[in-house]
Amino acid sequence: MKGMVKLFINFKKLLAHQPEVKLQETKNTVGSIVRWERKRRNMTLHEGAEGICSVSYLSKVENSLIEPSEQILDNLKKRLEIETLIDFDLQRYDEHYDDIIQTIFNYKQVSSFYYDMYFGKKDYKSKLILYSFYISNEALEKARPLYKDLEIEISKLTHKEINLFFYMTSLLFYKEGRYYLSHEVLKLTKIITNELSLKILIDHLRYLLQVLIGRNEEAFKTFKKLKEVLITNQNYKRYQDLSNQRVVLNLSHVSYDVGVSKINKLKERSKIEKLKYLSFLQYINDRNINISKVESHKKENPELYMILLLHYDRLNDFNKIQELIKEDKKFKSNFIVEQLEFFLVSKYTSDQESFSRYIIQITKDIKSNYNGINVINKLFDVAASYFENQNYYKTANSIRKQLFLLQEDLKKSSEF
Repeated sequence: MKGMVKLFINFKKLLAHQPEVKLQETKNTVGSIVRWERKRRNMTLHEGAEGICSVSYLSKVENSLIEPSEQILDNLKKRLEIETLIDFDLQRYDEHYDDIIQTIFNYKQVSSFYYDMYFGKKDYKSKLILYSFYISNEALEKARPLYKDLEIEISKLTHKEINLFFYMTSLLFYKEGRYYLSHEVLKLTKIITNELSLKILIDHLRYLLQVLIGRNEEAFKTFKKLKEVLITNQNYKRYQDLSNQRVVLNLSHVSYDVGVSKINKLKERSKIEKLKYLSFLQYINDRNINISKVESHKKENPELYMILLLHYDRLNDFNKIQELIKEDKKFKSNFIVEQLEFFLVSKYTSDQESFSRYIIQITKDIKSNYNGINVINKLFDVAASYFENQNYYKTANSIRKQLFLLQEDLKKSSEF
């Protein structure tokens, strides 16, 4: 697929730095920074202490049993090249992480205050905060380069920082429509008891992803546990949102009339959101959508824009699809939109053999490029019927075969 450069991850490296529960009491202290930096440089305690202090003294510093003297701290900072990082108020970083987590938990965008404070800083803590800011504010193209910097420095991250990094990375892939990869990254998190808000955010995203990739049994278990936590902790707004999402994500499993009734009963949802849900329900049930309403809002909502593309694909109206793609000025940086546009253009402009090869390619690359089982099912079914109607039965059968293999692959829970 041509277009923007995708973000690829070193999954083995992430797995190697999966947070351990035994680190749950570790905080952002001077000692912990010294220990991480020494280990990152493969220094022994003796090498770190040589000419500065005794080995036992350094060990006590690293385990936060004593505060180092000013002279010893200065010498350690020089040896480990962490002058700037330790000079900053470490407690403030922790407070800012907590504020970012709570802001996202409360459905708000991370404040530009963090951009103003941390933009241009070179240390990994500042980059993690800026990374979170960009993803929260939908500036995904700016977040991607920071991901690579943080991946390189992941050995430095504390337990909280690693979990925040994995969650934000999963959220990045989720926003890109790469649901399978997002789900796999989210598996790497290991939350402890004093990080409840982040745990809820992770489990909420986990539920959405499990439904989107067709793991309905896992999704039901996650929903049940999360529901109990939200009610116990009186997080009623997030519980209501979770319940609404459960209705929407299960529209493909109910009859059309039941689906319409459930959408109309959704609480705290705007008319635009309900239009989006209703249009999707109509699409997956082969009903006519309200074209005039969807058209009037397509420029402000990528989901409605994609529903239009899907609708005209079902009608085999490539001229209208071309018009929509030509008009699209806003969603070019959205990976899901890019995938869908490329799929449709390839379908109508490639010869049947080339398109069949393309289908095989994208289904084999499912772990890095995937946008949800319901849409994939419909797209492949419509494409197979399209080629079947032109008597290209071999291509139609190939598409259906790849869809079957894809569905079987997505039923598995194996990691990379």
